[in-house]
Amino acid sequence: MAVTDSVGNHKRLDAQLSPSLLTTTELGASATFLASPDLYYFNRPTHTRHFPVIRMAAANGTLFYLDARTGEVITAFDSAAQKSRWWVYGPHNMDFWSWLRSPTARLMVIFPTLCCVLSIYITGVTIGMRRLGFIKRR
Repeated sequence: MAVTDSVGNHKRLDAQLSPSLLTTTELGASATFLASPDLYYFNRPTHTRHFPVIRMAAANGTLFYLDARTGEVITAFDSAAQKSRWWVYGPHNMDFWSWLRSPTARLMVIFPTLCCVLSIYITGVTIGMRRLGFIKRR
């Protein structure tokens, strides 16, 4: 049973009505207890994740993340969300590895990468303008 106290804190109660965390043994073999981030469930600058959680894998590959205190489903990643994590959000956010999520690493890796992309963009615009005749060659 899950209850909410007068302050708004959520708790899970066992059969004796004492607070207890949800355990992986209660959920089965596909459940994994996580006290730290993994490849899909991690903190972002705009969204802080809460731990501990339990990751469960469904038969179709969908990953469910449950709050270990209440048993509530926090988020789920189906196969489409898992693919977009690696093919869309990963390259755009550059957060494939946990060390890339720190501000120092982002400054040291992403800033030079963006400078290279900007130089490629400027080169492409310059070549295009020369081809279209907007810039005369000397």
